[in-house]
Amino acid sequence: MMNTLPLQIEIASDIVCPWCYIGKRQLESALALFAAKYPDRPAPALSWLAFQLNPDMPAGGMSRAEYLTRKFGAADGGGIYERVSAAGDSVGLAFEFGKIARQPNTLKAHALVEAAAELEIQPQMKEALMRAYFCDGADLTSDAAL
Repeated sequence: MMNTLPLQIEIASDIVCPWCYIGKRQLESALALFAAKYPDRPAPALSWLAFQLNPDMPAGGMSRAEYLTRKFGAADGGGIYERVSAAGDSVGLAFEFGKIARQPNTLKAHALVEAAAELEIQPQMKEALMRAYFCDGADLTSDAAL
């Protein structure tokens, strides 16, 4: 007898991690393949878990240039954007790193993602926040942006 319970997938990621956004797109592709191959099985249930890359980030964040200098030794990230952008392009993401002015503390954003789970819109909230940050340069330290 086949198990009819959906596969449970838990993903721990930070909203401001470009590799996590790329991984999200790859997971979405894998889920589409699963649905095509097993149309009679229930779709896997996703849960997005909070993970802060920078848990010591001040509540108001810091300038992106200062953050990149501290982390990579250069205000432009020391060339990291080329590799990340190429990987993003491969999954249909057009990162706009030049629009990002602040590196946020993501605690409030993660709280929104968690609250969205109760409304069963967690994947949409995660996508909206990642897109706002990486494509629009939204300041996720701003209550208005959140």
